[in-house]
Amino acid sequence: MPKKNKPRTIRDNIVEAANSSMSRNSSVIPAMKMMGVVEPSRKNVMHGKRKRRNRELDIRSGKIDWNSPMLLPNRGTGLDLQTQDKTINTEPVDTYEAGKALSHDGIDDFTTLATEFTSSALTISFWFRITSAASGNKGIFGYGAVTNFIRYAPTLNAIQYRSGSTTRNFTIPSIGVNDWYHVLIWDDGTTNSRLFINGVESSSGALGTVSGITLSQIGTSLNSSSPIDLDDVILKKEAISNPESSAIAIYNSGVRGVNPTSEIEDAEQVYFMNDSYENEGSDGGDLTPNNMDVDPFVEL
Repeated sequence: MPKKNKPRTIRDNIVEAANSSMSRNSSVIPAMKMMGVVEPSRKNVMHGKRKRRNRELDIRSGKIDWNSPMLLPNRGTGLDLQTQDKTINTEPVDTYEAGKALSHDGIDDFTTLATEFTSSALTISFWFRITSAASGNKGIFGYGAVTNFIRYAPTLNAIQYRSGSTTRNFTIPSIGVNDWYHVLIWDDGTTNSRLFINGVESSSGALGTVSGITLSQIGTSLNSSSPIDLDDVILKKEAISNPESSAIAIYNSGVRGVNPTSEIEDAEQVYFMNDSYENEGSDGGDLTPNNMDVDPFVEL
């Protein structure tokens, strides 16, 4: 008597679809991403930021941990794993490739912005990691020899936001070498400036109230190059309406692979750093490399 086939489950269908899907454009991949059925590989997680490409390889291979706490019913995808009476919503999510970052060696290199950034009200967002434990301040943005900069000051354990003679020191947790951190700086153009690191607001007091800044360079401050990698840099001449929720969403996007410009829209300067100096913001143009390596773009 022929063996009776075992009834197929939704789990069987998902795994089969994942194994057979070899295209990045497959509707299965974004649907499974939204479901949360793939548990991130720990070795690729770097303080919230990870290689999105590896997540998709895990999906295609069908390596799904069905006991993962991330596998929850009713995650807004139209699929209920308990009742199994609904269909998968294959509407694609807003994803983008973020496999590389721009690396500065800390010797003499830096990059010049496509256009000088000057504004009172502003929102600045970026991912960064320090690549050397050498002492000294680590410039993130600068303006030549002028005391306008955003930099990490290890002795203060703070990120300094300075314009002219006015400085605000935002106290942050200890920074590890080669670990990724997300920063969002917000200034309403009057008396309020705020900083969020990895989605959490710094509660430190100010040494001064900064209102507006002029920046022209990346990877340096006061003409001193820094050993620092930068990614997903966004410069906007406006204070966005909900910096708290946007800081959290962009930090979480390091895992989910959601384009950060969905939180900070219509920015003048946007640099994704994926083998390109291109400014994808409304100002257009490109970063200008100064003493940079032939290929300064590094894998995350």
